Amino acid sequence: MRGQTPVAKNSPAVKSKKGSSKTSGASNNSNSSNSNSNSQKSVGNGKSGPAALNCPTCVDCGVNIDESIRALQCDRCCDDSSWKCNECLGLSVDVYEILLSNAGRELKWFCTPCSKQVTSQRDSVSEKLDDISRKLENLVDRLHSIEVRLDSKADLHVVSKLEVQVDSIEKRMTSIEASVQSATASKKADEDQVKDYVEKVLESKHSYDEEEKAERERRKTSVIIHGVQESTCDEPRDREDEDLGVLAAMLHELECDEVKVTKVIRLGKRMTDTNSEVKPRPIKMVVESEEQKVKILRSAKNLRLLQEGGWKDVFIHQDLTLRERAERKKLLSEMKTRRDNGETGLILVGNRIVKRGAPPQQ
Repeated sequence: MRGQTPVAKNSPAVKSKKGSSKTSGASNNSNSSNSNSNSQKSVGNGKSGPAALNCPTCVDCGVNIDESIRALQCDRCCDDSSWKCNECLGLSVDVYEILLSNAGRELKWFCTPCSKQVTSQRDSVSEKLDDISRKLENLVDRLHSIEVRLDSKADLHVVSKLEVQVDSIEKRMTSIEASVQSATASKKADEDQVKDYVEKVLESKHSYDEEEKAERERRKTSVIIHGVQESTCDEPRDREDEDLGVLAAMLHELECDEVKVTKVIRLGKRMTDTNSEVKPRPIKMVVESEEQKVKILRSAKNLRLLQEGGWKDVFIHQDLTLRERAERKKLLSEMKTRRDNGETGLILVGNRIVKRGAPPQQ
């Protein structure tokens, strides 16, 4: 399976899993670069954004399938009228993204007309097998009739001809039985293969979710701090002591003196260039408990109000996993698009975009 989003002519595009230039849009997931060449999926972020010219539409709800829509196209007819959006399909975002990965490349999705044709073909095979079975029963009846006639007539010439006919019939029966067994085995193999693919997809998703859960647990007591100037000391221990001193002063300004810092790490490779335009590396600060981390984040906005001490350029945010950062980046992109379209008062709360002052969702 390969993922792609239909777009209007001359719109910017990115390559699909095997080099197709028909995809476009906002997928930030590297899984969209690996897929089979038999089917197409979109990798959009949602249903927001203006409709594009010459875009196909969802066969159910009629929404334009542009670069912002997650959708699937029929793997059989590949027709522009066979697109269906992710919401009408009833797929979660996680399952949809896994389908774009290598684990889901062998799975196919058919539109309603193609699905009926495939079902009709299967029914036709079943009818043929039933017809073969009836013919075998007729042959058995004929053999029995021949045996009865042989018992009642001892003409050697007739018996010889009948034996030839029986031998021919037995060969035909053997050939038919072999064909039936081959068709049955092939059908079972296809079913087993589909079942195996589904199990692998679910297993992969479960493993991915467990790893994500463990990574979030490791980061639950740490924050990332930007804008703190780096020490010029040569010794790592001296640089760490200076960072601890600066962070202690920062916590005092935030009225978080009771917070206990257990580890301080500068992220990234240290630059030896003394150029003042080089941005200082961010600091990962680990504290004693999740409650202390939450208190720091709630007080962090107060740093912007301080005009003295150089704190106005320092900002703090929580330590996010790669998956959380990708999800947040998508939300920020969606919020920017909505603002460009005239919406106001939008803010990011957790993993949702809400209007400032709107009542919380239950």
